[in-house]
Amino acid sequence: MTNDRKDRMEIRNPHLPASEAQMKRIDTLLVRLGNTDTLDSPSPRSIAYKALSDGLTKGQASNWIDKLMELPIPEPDGDLKIVVEHLRKQAAAGKAGEFGLSLLGQFDKYGRLSEKQIACVLKRIKPETNSIAVPLVIA
Repeated sequence: MTNDRKDRMEIRNPHLPASEAQMKRIDTLLVRLGNTDTLDSPSPRSIAYKALSDGLTKGQASNWIDKLMELPIPEPDGDLKIVVEHLRKQAAAGKAGEFGLSLLGQFDKYGRLSEKQIACVLKRIKPETNSIAVPLVIA
């Protein structure tokens, strides 16, 4: 993914403190990246949080946004992976409703869904994943 952000906008007053919008954007990008700290190398997320706590200028915040946008987003796993795959299949087939599309949008923006959202989708798709018919026996 190429980043043409610099071509589109110039940061006015780069020496002033970062704006609230810049800080929110950085936080959103950091949440999407998840926490991948190791003993040998801290994650971009923890480095950025350290920089945020020290205070950033508008120019520095802009640079952080550019760097964070270039980093790959981790793939979901577990139940989240099942839910996202299901929602993407539904959307591709044109069968995703407003709720499903809303969840996909949220996942694409933040890289996560709440436990309740995941549980709700799992409950809806459970009959699809357990397609073994059980005969009804009346005694």
